[in-house]
Amino acid sequence: MRVVGEHYGWRVIFPGPDGRFETADDGISGPDFHLPAGVSIRLEVTSHDYLYLLKVPRFAIKVMAVPEMTMTAVVRIEEPATGELTGDPMCGFQHGDLTGRVTVESWEDFYRWQGSL
Repeated sequence: MRVVGEHYGWRVIFPGPDGRFETADDGISGPDFHLPAGVSIRLEVTSHDYLYLLKVPRFAIKVMAVPEMTMTAVVRIEEPATGELTGDPMCGFQHGDLTGRVTVESWEDFYRWQGSL
């Protein structure tokens, strides 16, 4: 999945059935998003405008979003759970759109959610 910081918020992009980004079947969410449990997920994190820090403390996720760069992290969460997304803008101001919720759930529930995007 790809996570993009822009305009003091997050946009989360999931490849569709073709498995490729930037095609018509992509799903777009944010800042709340879901992940399947028990699967390694590659996060591609970038920014379109400023520096941001993507953090989900409960799942030990912490990745910098930098314009014109893609930072990657692999996460694997074994059991269904929820965690708070507590992203920070590097400018020091607080922006509510950088917060959200990450829901880890069964494959079945994840695909049902992804299909609703």
